[in-house]
Amino acid sequence: MKTIQKISFISEGERIFKECDEDGKFKFYDIEKRRSGARTIQKAKTAMEFVMDDKFKNSDPTLTFTDGHKLRVYQSGDPSYMLSEAISLIEIHDEYYSFIGEEKTIFDDDGDFYDDDYYMNNGLFSFNFSTPQKKTSYKPSFKIKPKGKKTKLP
Repeated sequence: MKTIQKISFISEGERIFKECDEDGKFKFYDIEKRRSGARTIQKAKTAMEFVMDDKFKNSDPTLTFTDGHKLRVYQSGDPSYMLSEAISLIEIHDEYYSFIGEEKTIFDDDGDFYDDDYYMNNGLFSFNFSTPQKKTSYKPSFKIKPKGKKTKLP
């Protein structure tokens, strides 16, 4: 299966490559502005989110696949027209990685596997739900004073 290995884009006159991680996402650093200043945070996006992001959309993103094939995402680097081949390959990549890790299976000594329903239906998992939980109530140790003038009721 042909999946995306890298996405490259042009930044400040040079091409920068972002590798695909084990989850099929592409990591990059972003600056988050706050009242007290700014900080750098790391974000991870799917391939479609990455090429549709305004920071990378106008930077001529190019896909590099595991077999070495390269493909421009937008025709002639124009962000108003995304190539249909690029769209379909990006969707295949994102869909492939969205299923990885979703369904966990347990293997026995013979190499056969059983899913979680097998263990639940045959009583191999034991849960003790018979112990009742203690009910606790929280009472604050302070009183809330109303704001404004005090008025006497008739």
